[in-house]
Amino acid sequence: MWYSSLYQSVLTLLLCLVVAQTALSKDTLPVFRVDTTGKTSLQIGQALGSAVKQQFPDIEARYDAYLYSIMTQAQFEQMLRQRVNSIRPQVDAAYQDEIAGITSRWQLFGHDQLGDGRLSLHEYWTFVLLPDLHHPAVRGSAFGVWHSASATDSPLIGRNLDWPGDANLRSLQALTVYANPVNSMVNIGFAGYPGVLSGFNQSGLFLAQIASPLTRSGTIPAQPDSVVFTLRRTLETAGASHQAARQLARYRYPASHSIVMADRVSIQVLEKPQNATTRIRTDHSVYRADKPWGSTNQIAAVNCYILARAPNNCTHSRDNFLWQRFSQLGTFDRTHPAETGDIINIMLDGANHHQAIFNQRTLHALVFAPEDRTLHLYHTPPSGRGSERPVMQAFRNLLPEQHTRSWEPVLIILAACGVCGLIAVVYYLEFHRKR
Repeated sequence: MWYSSLYQSVLTLLLCLVVAQTALSKDTLPVFRVDTTGKTSLQIGQALGSAVKQQFPDIEARYDAYLYSIMTQAQFEQMLRQRVNSIRPQVDAAYQDEIAGITSRWQLFGHDQLGDGRLSLHEYWTFVLLPDLHHPAVRGSAFGVWHSASATDSPLIGRNLDWPGDANLRSLQALTVYANPVNSMVNIGFAGYPGVLSGFNQSGLFLAQIASPLTRSGTIPAQPDSVVFTLRRTLETAGASHQAARQLARYRYPASHSIVMADRVSIQVLEKPQNATTRIRTDHSVYRADKPWGSTNQIAAVNCYILARAPNNCTHSRDNFLWQRFSQLGTFDRTHPAETGDIINIMLDGANHHQAIFNQRTLHALVFAPEDRTLHLYHTPPSGRGSERPVMQAFRNLLPEQHTRSWEPVLIILAACGVCGLIAVVYYLEFHRKR
């Protein structure tokens, strides 16, 4: 029937709108939305892969060109042999299925040759696992406030992603929203990138990976875990920082990281050196003597460890400058608490140019409020030449509200029934008394 054909057309259009909110211009950040309700991981990947391919028809060539810009063929083959092939089998089967779904909608080739304009499955996995591969240029920083240092009394967390980026990678920046009634989350990263570098969930839990390379990298664990996929798993299963810390502490990574954890109450940093003890850093922890921190209800993270008992890897001048700069800027208290705009200004601070918080390698800078899950985000445009006065765009209501079971309506009905019953008894007794 004609109306059946019309129904199919309308349904197809609605599905496209749900799966992908495409960009309005080349400099607008795409938001890919995937309704994961009742879908297998393979189906989730297929939906995401189709939406991404529609938005970026040449996405394979872009990722291939990006990898070619940051490593040689020999380096790629070495990483593939020594790390990627060890980490990949340990990735949760659900995420492997999702990747299979994503790549089933793309055009991949079997030949591993960087710079040939084609993307192989090995090349794609190498890009996905880049934070696990000890690449020296994968960096970033974070700063946050809460309680008396916050104007709202609630946490505000800022995080900058500093990656070696070319026009290809800058053009592929995106938000991916995995939506369902139970464990929705937002992945702040790249188109068709299923791992998490920064992200948050329905409960307001925010997690971000900050590289913290040691001078001498230790041996790779026999069954290494991937930081980008364990962060995702944690966002899907935890609602608060203490739960996240308990989960993340048990993983064994092939590289060293700090993990920023923010929820609706406070902000902490999990310092996780490779093959060493994992420790939580707060604003009152015992810090390294040359890295003092006197700011209450405030915390920062740079690309080295700050705890007194952690390995001393603060050997780069940029790390030392960033720490000093965050210390200078983090002077908020109850009489002068930080507004959202103050944290935005810190994350966009350009003092000292090449070593700045907001620098020439910053792909995106963000500020997140766990209390109402508002994300403020600036992303560097594909040209690399942003505004002289960068502005963060506010993203609100990216996630559906949590559906929690409430007994209030039931109690109201029971109370009403009780009142009606009491009135009926009173009338009945009064009637018999008069008789």
